[in-house]
Amino acid sequence: MALNPSTLTFLASLTTWWIYHSFEPADLLSTSLLLFGVPTMLIAFLRAQFTSLVTAVLTTFVSYYFILLALVIGYRLSPFHPLAQYPGPLPGKISKLWDVWMTAKGSHHQYVRALHDKYGDIVRIGPNELSIRHEDAIAPILTRDLRKGPYYDSRQADGKRALDGIRDFVEHAARRKPWTKATSISAIKGYSEYLTKTVDELVQALDVKQEVDISDWMTFVAFDFMGEMIFSTEFGMIKAGKDTTGIWHALEEGTFAAGILSHIPWIFDFLKHLPQGGSAFAVLQIIGARIAKQRIEAGSSKRDLFHYLVSEDESTGIKLTHEAAISDGMMSIVAGSDTSATNLTHLFYFLLKNPEMKKRLQEEIDHIFPQGEETADYTKQSEMPYLNACINESLRLYPAVLFGLQRRVEKGTGGRMIGPFFVPEGTQVSADLFSLHRDPRYFSPIPDTFWPDRWLTQSSYTLPSGDTIPSTQLIHNKAVFNPFSAGRQNCAGKSIAWIEMRAIMCAVLQRFDIDAVDGFELESYEKSLVEVYVTHRGALPLRLKTRSLTFYYERCYSLALVTPH
Repeated sequence: MALNPSTLTFLASLTTWWIYHSFEPADLLSTSLLLFGVPTMLIAFLRAQFTSLVTAVLTTFVSYYFILLALVIGYRLSPFHPLAQYPGPLPGKISKLWDVWMTAKGSHHQYVRALHDKYGDIVRIGPNELSIRHEDAIAPILTRDLRKGPYYDSRQADGKRALDGIRDFVEHAARRKPWTKATSISAIKGYSEYLTKTVDELVQALDVKQEVDISDWMTFVAFDFMGEMIFSTEFGMIKAGKDTTGIWHALEEGTFAAGILSHIPWIFDFLKHLPQGGSAFAVLQIIGARIAKQRIEAGSSKRDLFHYLVSEDESTGIKLTHEAAISDGMMSIVAGSDTSATNLTHLFYFLLKNPEMKKRLQEEIDHIFPQGEETADYTKQSEMPYLNACINESLRLYPAVLFGLQRRVEKGTGGRMIGPFFVPEGTQVSADLFSLHRDPRYFSPIPDTFWPDRWLTQSSYTLPSGDTIPSTQLIHNKAVFNPFSAGRQNCAGKSIAWIEMRAIMCAVLQRFDIDAVDGFELESYEKSLVEVYVTHRGALPLRLKTRSLTFYYERCYSLALVTPH
């Protein structure tokens, strides 16, 4: 009895769909067998029923893929899908390729926020993925026992996962131990000479300029500091006024590709088998690995961050392998330089838009660090209320990572209650911090407006409009504020980032007055922001004017901070 080609093809497609649905194979061998091996075997069975080999190949492959695709889409849109009850855009329910498209456009964070505004606090943003905008979901997602989702699979170099890409809690805890030592109070004190040196070089370089793109210069100072602090290596970007290593360009291009492809993590097993050639992501890995290897070979007499990662004096009791240290070192460059530079540039932007707030911050800096006095007292900086309020407010509007911090409810757990919502097993879930930080339920009034006063304790508050409200009308939920994530998987270097941001703002604003360049539309800066893995930003040109001692005494006299001679 002859086999019915349609029936056999349907059964083969159904079996393949069931295997993917049940086991989620993503390795190259399994995918090759299921997508190419199965239809090839069908052709062998059915060859006699076709007039030619070409007809057999075309008919079988097209039919197989069409049925498989129909089964996948039909199930994802059916009422039998575990996430069927949750609202979301139709393309997102069908495929993660829709997320890839929105990320490629650079507006994924705005897109997800718009989805929450339309659908509510829980939105299905992928076939098996939910985004949640609710205070009670933050702790279950970020601080408890949910592992990171597959979005983090791209975090690796030289075939070794970096710290922020490790999804297993036991492995993560072991890899985190050297980082705990490297970011301790005593270790950070040791990094102060690197920061002081780099900030001094920045001020000296800016002293001879009238107009600069502060976005570029924040990148220069962040990379130079990271090079010194992590590897005891001088990148020399500030002195040169440009990228001297190629790493910045590679980071921009490489993270763009990684940010897009991270939404379809199964593709990385395919890519690693392809020649990478001169791709930006490959160049980024090569440069980072080369710097780390040079540091390992050269050693260092200073206690830089790498000293703790490779435990050169065995002080940590935990020593990373060279491969792990190289991977973590590269991660440090990307995470440390890019996020600090971006956060600083955001803050300069908000100060340019709000001259009165800029003036108020300079007055606080003048009071703590009078003209001519060194600003490198990091303890004093940590106690400056308005400076810290400005940084917090900038981080509230634009947290370090704009895309939701993905976690996964693992299969076999039976699902989890996350806040008021039940999340089925096998589901990726994220707390969308960009939306949460701007939610009027948690930050009000004017949640979309840069207003540092909300971080200060006062009996009444004056809004930028001039209106005054009592403190009882202020909604300020600090529990929702998590710009560097939270829990055991939070940002390992956030303490260093805070010190760096305070130091740079104090040094620059003590020395210079800053204003927007004539003809530049400030609002274009926010429009230029692109969220891909990290935040890419456009230009922010500003005009610099060195502040004089006469100007300083006039200001302090008006504030009654000094007695006139």
